Amino acid sequence: MERLIGTLQRECLDYHYEPMNVGELREVVNSWLDKYHFYRPQEALNFLTPAEFSAILGFSIPKAGVS
Repeated sequence: MERLIGTLQRECLDYHYEPMNVGELREVVNSWLDKYHFYRPQEALNFLTPAEFSAILGFSIPKAGVS
């Protein structure tokens, strides 16, 4: 979890210098999370995306912002 939070901070939040309200921040973070889970292969997961790896285990990761 700490690694995910650190990566979110470095790759997403550190690049948004302008003030944002809660709704704007939610959109930025949700967009980043979708890219992280569905499009970005992870070396620790044998170069699968987290979504692909979780599907092998029999569960799915919901899209961010979708209830």
